[in-house]
Amino acid sequence: MSLIPLVLFPRKMESSILTQMSLCLILFYFNTGALCSVENFHYKKINEILDKIPVDEAIFSSVNSSPIRCVQRCIRSPNCMSVFLSGDFLCRGYSVVYEKDSPNLTAKIGASCYAVHVLEDPVFDCTLKGYAWHTELSICYKIHRQKKSIIDAIALCSLEHLRSRLLLVDSDDMYNFLIDKMVSGHLGSLYVQGRRISETSFVDDVGKTMTYFRWGADEPKTGTYLLVDVVTLLQEASSGETSYGHICRVY
Repeated sequence: MSLIPLVLFPRKMESSILTQMSLCLILFYFNTGALCSVENFHYKKINEILDKIPVDEAIFSSVNSSPIRCVQRCIRSPNCMSVFLSGDFLCRGYSVVYEKDSPNLTAKIGASCYAVHVLEDPVFDCTLKGYAWHTELSICYKIHRQKKSIIDAIALCSLEHLRSRLLLVDSDDMYNFLIDKMVSGHLGSLYVQGRRISETSFVDDVGKTMTYFRWGADEPKTGTYLLVDVVTLLQEASSGETSYGHICRVY
């Protein structure tokens, strides 16, 4: 599955950037100090997103950054899905890919938007340590019993594989799979993929608006993240600060 981060460059740099990179940049991805893979990043200008940057808190920021270093920093940072480089060469990384009409984007004169398409080998044999293959659902997953905050859980999935993220419950089949593992494995409550962006909207890790939910009574409340409760076996909004188990899945 492809990830599509967004990278912002100043307009005056567009022609030189396109020439220098020839629309393709080979980057090395390091995981816990070891070389894991080589990825191709193809750049495409997104005309629908101009002069905008996110209002959300960045997961990292670095000054005097070049476009290449900005993208490299995102690739090497757990849970980084997009980066924005402003006219003053300040690079900011975010855990979501923003849609053109996202209310979380604000005006920033002089910035242009580019998409970075990660090309990966579609063949994956699920040989990662601790991961298992579910034949009926064709998914590669790993159960983590050790309880962690949701930020630490997200980071752990990313460290295990570039495409590993928290399990996304987006269908009856995936919900039933999760509940079966929770009950049969006595796992307790589990964090799942999903982040609140407004009072009524949640997005997945690639910024897509989520439409499938199994809410408990009076949910969603005020939490930012999603949790499946071990008692009700239904979803609830959570602050993400309390430690729970989770399931990672390679997408």
